[in-house]
Amino acid sequence: MTQSETPLAGTTTAPLGTVDLAVGGMTCASCVAR
Repeated sequence: MTQSETPLAGTTTAPLGTVDLAVGGMTCASCVAR
Protein backbone atom coordinates (compact mmCIF):
# COMPACT_ATOMS: atom_id res chain seq x y z
CA MET A 1 0.00 0.00 0.00
CA THR A 2 3.05 2.27 0.28
CA GLN A 3 3.15 2.75 -3.49
CA SER A 4 -0.48 3.98 -3.46
CA GLU A 5 0.43 6.58 -0.84
CA THR A 6 3.21 8.03 -3.00
CA PRO A 7 0.91 9.14 -5.88
CA LEU A 8 -1.53 10.53 -3.31
CA ALA A 9 1.05 13.26 -2.62
CA GLY A 10 0.25 14.72 -6.07
CA THR A 11 -2.85 16.90 -6.29
CA THR A 12 -3.64 15.65 -9.80
CA THR A 13 -3.46 12.03 -8.66
CA ALA A 14 -5.46 12.77 -5.50
CA PRO A 15 -8.81 11.56 -6.96
CA LEU A 16 -7.21 8.48 -8.51
CA GLY A 17 -5.46 7.67 -5.24
CA THR A 18 -8.72 7.92 -3.32
CA VAL A 19 -10.39 5.41 -5.62
CA ASP A 20 -7.37 3.12 -5.39
CA LEU A 21 -7.53 3.30 -1.62
CA ALA A 22 -11.24 2.44 -1.60
CA VAL A 23 -10.63 -0.58 -3.85
CA GLY A 24 -7.64 -1.67 -1.77
CA GLY A 25 -9.67 -1.40 1.43
CA MET A 26 -12.40 -3.59 -0.05
CA THR A 27 -9.86 -6.19 -1.13
CA CYS A 28 -8.30 -6.17 2.34
CA ALA A 29 -11.74 -6.62 3.93
CA SER A 30 -12.39 -9.58 1.64
CA CYS A 31 -9.08 -11.12 2.70
CA VAL A 32 -9.98 -10.69 6.37
CA ALA A 33 -13.48 -12.11 5.79
CA ARG A 34 -11.89 -15.19 4.28
